[in-house]
Amino acid sequence: MKEQQAIFFSPHQDDELLTMGISILKHGGCDSHVVLFVDGAQSGVKRILRNGRRCAWHDNWHLYPLTISSFVSARDSEFRDSCVALGISDSNIHIDSLRPTDGIIDVKTAKKVMMEYVGRFPGACVKTLTPYAGVRQHPDHKALGLAAVELYGEGVIKDLELFCEPYYVDDFREANPGITLYEHELDTEDEAIKKRLQKAIDSYRKWAPAEKRYAIGYHSVADYFRSLETNPRAFSHRI
Repeated sequence: MKEQQAIFFSPHQDDELLTMGISILKHGGCDSHVVLFVDGAQSGVKRILRNGRRCAWHDNWHLYPLTISSFVSARDSEFRDSCVALGISDSNIHIDSLRPTDGIIDVKTAKKVMMEYVGRFPGACVKTLTPYAGVRQHPDHKALGLAAVELYGEGVIKDLELFCEPYYVDDFREANPGITLYEHELDTEDEAIKKRLQKAIDSYRKWAPAEKRYAIGYHSVADYFRSLETNPRAFSHRI
Protein backbone atom coordinates (compact mmCIF):
# COMPACT_ATOMS: atom_id res chain seq x y z
CA MET A 1 0.00 0.00 0.00
CA LYS A 2 1.44 3.36 -1.04
CA GLU A 3 2.13 5.77 1.80
CA GLN A 4 0.27 9.08 1.90
CA GLN A 5 2.08 12.03 0.42
CA ALA A 6 3.00 14.91 2.70
CA ILE A 7 3.55 18.58 1.93
CA PHE A 8 5.62 20.49 4.47
CA PHE A 9 5.20 24.26 4.17
CA SER A 10 8.20 26.03 5.70
CA PRO A 11 8.14 29.81 6.18
CA HIS A 12 11.92 30.34 6.26
CA GLN A 13 15.14 28.45 5.68
CA ASP A 14 15.68 26.39 8.87
CA ASP A 15 12.03 26.03 9.96
CA GLU A 16 11.79 22.78 8.01
CA LEU A 17 14.51 21.39 10.30
CA LEU A 18 14.13 23.14 13.65
CA THR A 19 10.35 22.72 13.87
CA MET A 20 9.37 19.91 11.46
CA GLY A 21 12.61 17.99 10.88
CA ILE A 22 11.73 15.06 13.12
CA SER A 23 8.45 14.57 11.26
CA ILE A 24 10.18 14.77 7.87
CA LEU A 25 12.67 12.13 8.99
CA LYS A 26 9.91 9.87 10.29
CA HIS A 27 8.05 10.02 6.99
CA GLY A 28 10.97 8.13 5.49
CA GLY A 29 9.73 6.44 2.32
CA CYS A 30 6.71 8.71 2.00
CA ASP A 31 6.73 10.91 -1.11
CA SER A 32 7.23 14.15 0.85
CA HIS A 33 7.53 17.66 -0.55
CA VAL A 34 8.94 20.73 1.19
CA VAL A 35 7.84 24.20 0.06
CA LEU A 36 9.84 27.29 1.10
CA PHE A 37 7.67 30.40 1.38
CA VAL A 38 9.95 33.47 1.74
CA ASP A 39 13.47 34.43 0.64
CA GLY A 40 14.95 35.08 4.10
CA ALA A 41 16.59 38.31 2.96
CA GLN A 42 15.77 40.27 6.12
CA SER A 43 17.92 38.19 8.46
CA GLY A 44 20.23 40.26 10.66
CA VAL A 45 23.05 37.83 9.84
CA LYS A 46 23.79 39.99 6.78
CA ARG A 47 25.11 42.64 9.16
CA ILE A 48 27.00 40.11 11.27
CA LEU A 49 28.85 38.75 8.24
CA ARG A 50 30.20 42.18 7.31
CA ASN A 51 30.83 43.74 10.74
CA GLY A 52 34.61 43.24 10.63
CA ARG A 53 34.70 41.38 13.92
CA ARG A 54 36.27 38.05 14.72
CA CYS A 55 33.86 35.19 15.36
CA ALA A 56 34.98 32.93 18.20
CA TRP A 57 32.75 30.12 16.95
CA HIS A 58 34.45 29.48 13.58
CA ASP A 59 37.65 31.43 14.32
CA ASN A 60 37.42 33.75 11.35
CA TRP A 61 36.77 37.40 10.57
CA HIS A 62 33.39 38.69 9.40
CA LEU A 63 34.38 40.55 6.26
CA TYR A 64 31.69 39.44 3.82
CA PRO A 65 29.43 42.25 2.52
CA LEU A 66 27.07 40.00 0.58
CA THR A 67 24.53 41.33 -1.87
CA ILE A 68 20.92 40.45 -1.13
CA SER A 69 20.86 37.91 -3.95
CA SER A 70 24.10 36.29 -2.75
CA PHE A 71 22.80 36.15 0.80
CA VAL A 72 19.50 34.57 -0.26
CA SER A 73 21.33 32.08 -2.47
CA ALA A 74 23.53 31.05 0.46
CA ARG A 75 20.46 30.58 2.65
CA ASP A 76 18.77 28.51 -0.05
CA SER A 77 21.85 26.26 -0.28
CA GLU A 78 21.59 25.55 3.44
CA PHE A 79 17.90 24.79 3.05
CA ARG A 80 18.37 22.45 0.10
CA ASP A 81 21.15 20.49 1.78
CA SER A 82 19.07 20.18 4.93
CA CYS A 83 16.08 18.84 3.02
CA VAL A 84 18.19 16.29 1.14
CA ALA A 85 19.76 15.12 4.41
CA LEU A 86 16.27 14.68 5.85
CA GLY A 87 15.35 12.42 2.94
CA ILE A 88 13.65 14.80 0.49
CA SER A 89 14.55 14.26 -3.15
CA ASP A 90 15.84 17.33 -4.95
CA SER A 91 12.82 17.37 -7.27
CA ASN A 92 10.52 17.59 -4.22
CA ILE A 93 12.19 20.73 -2.84
CA HIS A 94 10.19 23.74 -4.01
CA ILE A 95 11.67 27.25 -3.98
CA ASP A 96 9.79 29.87 -5.99
CA SER A 97 12.07 32.53 -7.45
CA LEU A 98 9.24 35.08 -7.04
CA ARG A 99 8.57 34.29 -3.39
CA PRO A 100 8.13 37.32 -1.09
CA THR A 101 10.68 38.60 1.39
CA ASP A 102 10.37 38.08 5.13
CA GLY A 103 7.74 39.81 7.20
CA ILE A 104 5.31 40.78 4.44
CA ILE A 105 3.57 37.50 3.67
CA ASP A 106 -0.13 37.60 4.46
CA VAL A 107 -2.80 34.95 4.86
CA LYS A 108 -4.27 35.57 1.41
CA THR A 109 -0.91 35.04 -0.31
CA ALA A 110 -0.16 31.99 1.81
CA LYS A 111 -3.52 30.44 0.93
CA LYS A 112 -2.91 30.97 -2.77
CA VAL A 113 0.44 29.18 -2.65
CA MET A 114 -0.90 26.35 -0.50
CA MET A 115 -3.84 25.82 -2.83
CA GLU A 116 -1.45 25.48 -5.76
CA TYR A 117 0.45 22.63 -4.12
CA VAL A 118 -2.61 20.94 -2.64
CA GLY A 119 -4.03 20.95 -6.17
CA ARG A 120 -0.84 19.45 -7.59
CA PHE A 121 -0.71 16.71 -4.96
CA PRO A 122 -4.33 15.84 -4.14
CA GLY A 123 -4.80 13.72 -1.06
CA ALA A 124 -1.51 14.77 0.50
CA CYS A 125 -1.47 15.58 4.18
CA VAL A 126 -0.40 19.16 4.90
CA LYS A 127 2.08 20.05 7.61
CA THR A 128 3.07 23.57 8.61
CA LEU A 129 3.51 25.76 11.68
CA THR A 130 0.70 26.44 14.12
CA PRO A 131 -0.63 30.02 14.28
CA TYR A 132 -1.21 29.68 18.03
CA ALA A 133 2.33 29.85 19.44
CA GLY A 134 1.85 33.14 21.27
CA VAL A 135 2.58 36.83 20.89
CA ARG A 136 6.30 36.33 20.22
CA GLN A 137 5.68 34.16 17.16
CA HIS A 138 7.07 35.45 13.86
CA PRO A 139 4.29 36.92 11.68
CA ASP A 140 5.29 34.76 8.72
CA HIS A 141 4.89 31.63 10.84
CA LYS A 142 1.50 32.81 12.03
CA ALA A 143 0.33 33.68 8.51
CA LEU A 144 1.11 30.20 7.20
CA GLY A 145 -0.68 28.58 10.10
CA LEU A 146 -3.76 30.76 9.72
CA ALA A 147 -3.86 30.08 5.97
CA ALA A 148 -3.74 26.33 6.56
CA VAL A 149 -6.45 26.49 9.23
CA GLU A 150 -8.73 28.49 6.91
CA LEU A 151 -8.17 26.08 4.02
CA TYR A 152 -8.91 23.18 6.34
CA GLY A 153 -12.13 24.85 7.41
CA GLU A 154 -13.05 25.37 3.76
CA GLY A 155 -12.44 21.71 2.98
CA VAL A 156 -9.50 22.39 0.64
CA ILE A 157 -7.06 20.70 3.01
CA LYS A 158 -8.37 17.34 4.23
CA ASP A 159 -5.56 16.30 6.55
CA LEU A 160 -3.71 18.98 8.55
CA GLU A 161 -1.00 18.77 11.19
CA LEU A 162 0.30 21.94 12.83
CA PHE A 163 3.73 22.13 14.44
CA CYS A 164 4.78 24.37 17.31
CA GLU A 165 8.29 25.78 17.38
CA PRO A 166 10.12 23.94 20.19
CA TYR A 167 11.26 27.26 21.65
CA TYR A 168 7.62 28.41 21.99
CA VAL A 169 6.14 25.27 23.53
CA ASP A 170 5.62 26.89 26.94
CA ASP A 171 3.98 29.93 25.33
CA PHE A 172 1.69 27.66 23.33
CA ARG A 173 0.59 25.63 26.32
CA GLU A 174 -0.09 28.73 28.35
CA ALA A 175 -2.12 30.34 25.58
CA ASN A 176 -3.98 27.16 24.54
CA PRO A 177 -4.83 25.01 27.57
CA GLY A 178 -7.56 23.28 25.58
CA ILE A 179 -5.29 22.06 22.77
CA THR A 180 -3.28 18.87 23.22
CA LEU A 181 0.29 19.23 22.01
CA TYR A 182 1.87 15.91 21.07
CA GLU A 183 5.60 15.35 21.39
CA HIS A 184 7.51 13.46 18.68
CA GLU A 185 10.87 12.00 19.64
CA LEU A 186 13.60 10.66 17.41
CA ASP A 187 14.70 7.05 17.75
CA THR A 188 18.16 7.77 19.15
CA GLU A 189 19.05 4.07 18.85
CA ASP A 190 18.81 4.31 15.06
CA GLU A 191 22.31 5.38 14.04
CA ALA A 192 21.35 5.97 10.41
CA ILE A 193 18.58 8.41 11.25
CA LYS A 194 20.78 10.17 13.81
CA LYS A 195 23.41 10.70 11.12
CA ARG A 196 20.81 12.12 8.76
CA LEU A 197 19.66 14.58 11.40
CA GLN A 198 23.24 15.60 12.16
CA LYS A 199 23.95 16.10 8.46
CA ALA A 200 20.91 18.36 8.19
CA ILE A 201 22.09 20.40 11.17
CA ASP A 202 25.58 20.61 9.68
CA SER A 203 24.05 22.11 6.52
CA TYR A 204 23.31 25.23 8.55
CA ARG A 205 26.69 25.17 10.31
CA LYS A 206 28.92 24.91 7.24
CA TRP A 207 31.47 27.74 7.14
CA ALA A 208 33.23 27.72 3.76
CA PRO A 209 33.27 31.22 2.22
CA ALA A 210 35.20 29.96 -0.81
CA GLU A 211 32.15 27.78 -1.54
CA LYS A 212 29.75 30.66 -0.73
CA ARG A 213 28.66 28.97 2.49
CA TYR A 214 28.48 31.23 5.54
CA ALA A 215 26.69 29.21 8.24
CA ILE A 216 23.83 31.71 8.19
CA GLY A 217 21.43 29.52 10.12
CA TYR A 218 23.95 28.81 12.83
CA HIS A 219 24.97 32.48 13.14
CA SER A 220 21.29 33.30 13.56
CA VAL A 221 20.01 30.77 16.10
CA ALA A 222 22.91 28.56 17.21
CA ASP A 223 21.18 27.66 20.48
CA TYR A 224 18.19 26.21 18.63
CA PHE A 225 20.45 23.95 16.56
CA ARG A 226 22.37 22.83 19.66
CA SER A 227 19.07 22.03 21.37
CA LEU A 228 17.98 19.92 18.39
CA GLU A 229 21.27 18.02 18.56
CA THR A 230 21.04 17.24 22.25
CA ASN A 231 17.28 16.74 22.53
CA PRO A 232 15.73 16.04 19.11
CA ARG A 233 11.98 16.59 19.42
CA ALA A 234 9.03 18.04 17.55
CA PHE A 235 5.62 19.18 18.81
CA SER A 236 2.36 19.16 16.89
CA HIS A 237 -1.41 19.28 17.25
CA ARG A 238 -4.52 18.70 15.23
CA ILE A 239 -7.61 20.87 14.98
